[in-house]
Amino acid sequence: MKFDVIVTDCETKHGYEIAKSLAERGLKVKAHFNKKLTPFYFSRILRHKVCFQFKAVIDVDRLVGQLEKDQPDVLIPVSNKSVYLVSENREILTTKTRFLLPEKEKVRLAQNKRKTFKYAESINILCPKTIYDTSDDLSKISERLSELSFPVVLKFVNVGETGVKYCNSLKEVEEILTGYGYKEGNIQPPVIQEYILGHGVGYYGLYKNGECIYDYTHRRIHEYPVTGGSSTFAVSTNNKELKKIGRKILTSLEWNGVAMIEFKETAEGELVLMEINPKFWGSYALSEKIGLSIAWDYYNLAKGKKVETKEYKSGIAYKWIFNDWLYQRDTLLSKKNIAKIDGDIVKVIHNDISQKDIIVTFLKSIDGFVRLITKKINPHSISS
Repeated sequence: MKFDVIVTDCETKHGYEIAKSLAERGLKVKAHFNKKLTPFYFSRILRHKVCFQFKAVIDVDRLVGQLEKDQPDVLIPVSNKSVYLVSENREILTTKTRFLLPEKEKVRLAQNKRKTFKYAESINILCPKTIYDTSDDLSKISERLSELSFPVVLKFVNVGETGVKYCNSLKEVEEILTGYGYKEGNIQPPVIQEYILGHGVGYYGLYKNGECIYDYTHRRIHEYPVTGGSSTFAVSTNNKELKKIGRKILTSLEWNGVAMIEFKETAEGELVLMEINPKFWGSYALSEKIGLSIAWDYYNLAKGKKVETKEYKSGIAYKWIFNDWLYQRDTLLSKKNIAKIDGDIVKVIHNDISQKDIIVTFLKSIDGFVRLITKKINPHSISS
């Protein structure tokens, strides 16, 4: 059976939303899952599913086999691992299907925090103070740590590593870096950065060969972990300065496809770079609610069709209810105030309860309740 598009990583909320939006537009979608034990696998909207785990770059033969079998017009890699696998094997994969990615080295730059921040500094983007060479003797690193104040943030740089680690002391830093000293191969230790206080804001863009087709910005209202993580409640904005910086970065990289750039906005109004994500973002559902069908436009761009610049609605908020439970639990237990909704910014609030896919909603509620009970409190703890 021939398919219009394959979407990877549909066990994630954004992989599911991307595949669902394309299926609702009438495309024949093949949804790839890395596991079956996920609420989204039981979607009634996604009719064609396969459990196909992206394991490593050398696993490309399995992907080629799937592409030859399903003959998709377009492949949409969703996770960092999938993007890396497709990017590193683009020579053979472009003979089987279409996708939008920048040059291989630019994907590597975005996925490696050490390369990301060095490049950003070279084009005068404001970044946190960073210790790059963490493979040095620990005594030398401790000397350089005197330039920063605790807590500090350790950001992992290898593909497949996720998240960050907050450290409140030199001892905690040394424990992590010592562990990296025993790892073999091309495993690199994390970079160390100052902790930036501020609101999480994001720049999101669709590009074709360095040209911005359209973009938008959003502001996080709630996030989990509470010290800095994925949005659980966010609102679309029209932050012109954020767009200016985001466009500067992606245009200079001659970007192709989608990307999300995360910043922290400080109390002084400075926008400090946190990371570049060379992929679709976890808060994708919000973009559909503000009038931007980015997955659909990605599909058409990949097929060589012209896509027009689009306007979007600001002040539209989206809450991932079952993920937001964790934010509210941790915030209340840490005796902090839950971030309030600014009525001057937020005009409409949507959420991820879907009557069209009620089985998924029901299973997400169970999954959310289980995580609420079992997930550890404040996994990224910071001393107050």
